[in-house]
Amino acid sequence: QREVDIFGNVPYTESLDIDNISPVYDDGQSIYAKLFDRLDAAIADIDVGSRGFSDGDLMYYGDMAKWKVLAYSLKLKLAITVADVAALDPGGKAASAVAGGVMVSSSDNATFAYLAESPNTNPIYVDLVASGRYDWVAANTIVDKMKALNDPRMPYYFEQNLGSGIYTGGIYGDNNAYAAYTHITATIQEPDWRGLLMSYSEIQFYLAEAAARGFIAGSPETYYNAGITASIVDDWGGTSAEATAYLANPDVAYATAPGTDKQKIATQSWIASYDRGLIGWTTWRRLDAPTF
Repeated sequence: QREVDIFGNVPYTESLDIDNISPVYDDGQSIYAKLFDRLDAAIADIDVGSRGFSDGDLMYYGDMAKWKVLAYSLKLKLAITVADVAALDPGGKAASAVAGGVMVSSSDNATFAYLAESPNTNPIYVDLVASGRYDWVAANTIVDKMKALNDPRMPYYFEQNLGSGIYTGGIYGDNNAYAAYTHITATIQEPDWRGLLMSYSEIQFYLAEAAARGFIAGSPETYYNAGITASIVDDWGGTSAEATAYLANPDVAYATAPGTDKQKIATQSWIASYDRGLIGWTTWRRLDAPTF
């Protein structure tokens, strides 16, 4: 799925033939169809009454019910990613995933625990710290957007190296002077910073979009609010008061924030996926929001 989302058509049906150095490139839509089939087969094979490999399972420690929840949550993610491709029946697949049971709290998060010792450290640490490079700064795209919304996650996302409450993002893609711009928070540069493969907050934004599209019942606003709150409180250690105040901001509140339903959801999903760039990038590409 990640390869299709990044590249489009990629080798798939012939990709594992070691003797074939020129495998055919399969159409991305046909690959997604096969991924849905494979995922449904995997879901059917999961026996929640049995224990998995408790010693070797580094995410759910043998809890097969959690794995089934992750599988249905992944199905929802796939369905929303191809929400505009009617031939893949994204609405039916989203509804099926929700009926099966997706994540209901942050305790369902698919979290991979990295270690403090090499070579088992978080790749972010490898890129930003172990590399010995000091040219990574926060980009103006996200800094400017969060400043405009008075987003309470700024102290959790960024260092205040320019002064208390001062955030200046480097020009996106430019050769920015390290000392002149806001640095990335030290928190995610720790070698054992958790790897969040899928989260409850992410799923809430998919549910909000599914409801807005009419794929499922429920209030898009309720899911939207839950996604923002979970991001602030559960994913980044903010407070419930911060989440409540943020949601009261007319530029954030679902009823008054500018743009269409999709644009509102996309903007907040993009902000929430700060340390999971592919999610933010894919959301931005699909829904054309936020605008930079």
